[in-house]
Amino acid sequence: MKGRVRIVNSLSKRKSEFVSVVIFFLILLIPTQLRYHFWPDYSIIQGIKVDYLSVHISLFDVVWLAMILPVIPDLIRNLPDIIGNLYKKSPGSRVKHGMTLIIITLNLLFSQLPLNSLYKYFQLFQAVSLYWLLTQLPNQKKVLGVVKKAFLVGLCLMSLLAVWQFIKNGSVGGLWYFFGERTFSVTTPGISTFVLWGREHIRPYAFFSHPNSLAGYLGVSLLVVPMPVVLWVVVLVVILMTNSWNALIAVVIVLILKRSLPWRMARRGLMKLVVWGFVLFNLVFYLLSWISAPDVLISAQRGLAGRLFLTKEVLTQIVSLLPFGLGAGNEILATAQSNFFWTPQPVHNLLLILFADFGFLIFVICYLVHRWMDLLSKQKGGFELLLFVLLTGIFDHYWWTLPQNLLLIPVLLYIINASSPVSSPRRRGSRLDSRLDRE
Repeated sequence: MKGRVRIVNSLSKRKSEFVSVVIFFLILLIPTQLRYHFWPDYSIIQGIKVDYLSVHISLFDVVWLAMILPVIPDLIRNLPDIIGNLYKKSPGSRVKHGMTLIIITLNLLFSQLPLNSLYKYFQLFQAVSLYWLLTQLPNQKKVLGVVKKAFLVGLCLMSLLAVWQFIKNGSVGGLWYFFGERTFSVTTPGISTFVLWGREHIRPYAFFSHPNSLAGYLGVSLLVVPMPVVLWVVVLVVILMTNSWNALIAVVIVLILKRSLPWRMARRGLMKLVVWGFVLFNLVFYLLSWISAPDVLISAQRGLAGRLFLTKEVLTQIVSLLPFGLGAGNEILATAQSNFFWTPQPVHNLLLILFADFGFLIFVICYLVHRWMDLLSKQKGGFELLLFVLLTGIFDHYWWTLPQNLLLIPVLLYIINASSPVSSPRRRGSRLDSRLDRE
């Protein structure tokens, strides 16, 4: 691809050591929360500032801009060549590109909060461009090594902080504050706790906004990224400390399937069975929510009762949702009028969130990604990634709503594809990319 070569050349003019340092910090900063928030009028619901609707600038954004800005002139200059190469692909690929643009356009036009939806698409663009930038850099073997090293260092830091918070039964402070650690103690209102040996204990947050999102980040990393045994054990212990049964059960299920089933069986359609199982389980969960959820939520009901309540709230509004959804990133509006006794939050179900955001367009999206999911599941690490996200998505929302978990996906995809024995992503395209291009 002519445009692609020129972009790679523009990047290769930089010193290799400098690029490696920038990549290292780019990956290292993903799980941190060092950011400045802006609060538009629509981000305040019932007098409460809602993080899910805020706009923020983080240190990761600054480093990401340092990587993306140098290639923008080449992108603009070579845009005709890039578009031409897209149209040289198969008719099926051209149709999918067109359908994607139509989905984005309709979703923005009918969005309840267009600016917030536009910001959500910017976050998605960040995730896609992160993967693209990593695959465009020269010397892929070195890039993969830097990405893995930065990723493992990040896991060590967040695990250390989580253990420290657990022992101290509160935030650590000091330099950790500048990496995004929030200040809290076991007596902080709304903080997540559990009872351990008759004593109330905090669930560690590390740099994250909630222990569940921390457990999800650690859990999928445990399954996909090769790491030393000692670090593997430490990460597993931290997941236990978070008391996130959703992530822990998902880790156990994936490990059992990974160890007990032949790899060839996973290649022959196990992913289809998993997807249909995911849909069926969600339908059962929706039925359970409709039948057993409380009509009014009291402050003591937060765990399963709270999630059933939120699910029922969204289910009762499905008929009133617009055909094209509330708009990407606006899922909080589906539950904003509920009688909350804590900060407003979206429904804890990934499928319902996507339906609230995209309406009936979700069926078109499923058509667009189903082949990609099938191909990814046949790569080493891909099956574990997809299965873990689907399992945890039944009872939580962080893969779509929280930037740390969202940005983790392209990094894991790069590690999976760049580690493929077929070829490096830059020279011939990963196995996943090349097979999609032929269809």
